[in-house]
Amino acid sequence: MSLYIVLAGTTGVGKSTLTQNLAERYRFHAVYEHLEDNPYLADYYAGHGKEICFEMQVYFLGQRVAQQRDIERMVHTGTHVIHDRSIYEDFHIFSQHQYNRGFISPRQFENYRRLFFTVTDLLHPPDLIIYLNASTERLREQITKRGRDYEQTIDLDYLSQINDLYQDWLARLQAGPTLTPILPVDVCQTDLLGEDFEAFCQEFEARLEGLRRPIYSPFNK
Repeated sequence: MSLYIVLAGTTGVGKSTLTQNLAERYRFHAVYEHLEDNPYLADYYAGHGKEICFEMQVYFLGQRVAQQRDIERMVHTGTHVIHDRSIYEDFHIFSQHQYNRGFISPRQFENYRRLFFTVTDLLHPPDLIIYLNASTERLREQITKRGRDYEQTIDLDYLSQINDLYQDWLARLQAGPTLTPILPVDVCQTDLLGEDFEAFCQEFEARLEGLRRPIYSPFNK
């Protein structure tokens, strides 16, 4: 069986760019989320979240399940996969956030929770999670710079709440029975697009070495 690597982190932290760079360097198959295909996002960011939130989260979950089906097939047939945001974040971060805000009712949240765990209990969990973290100010700056219209109303409070949920989720993972390996990276202190990328790759390779599965290395052709 091959490796399944997840890049986790808040919107604007740089997951997609790092996913692409690692996929090219190590010959992993990259899987990206397709936010542009979601028909609910524009309405959500325009202030209609409470009316459509549960439907939107179920739609996201359906997209993730389809992705995970393809990932399972690739991993079981010898392809290493690197994934820009996973199905696990849909529940532990984003649906939890909507529930905390009152945008999803307790009954809706319980139904979603049951559906989520029914699906994920059948999945191969990540072999490694790379968690990219940044300050809310840095995230807001990156979101503004990349210029996606539907993201421009995202505020600092939202980013702070999502950051906190990520920290809670990863702490539970590390304390839980699966002991999922996590490689945390503070992108405010680490230049993954420049001088720190090689050092990061060395740490990444060391983590993969501990998983005892062969990967392509550009230094061992």
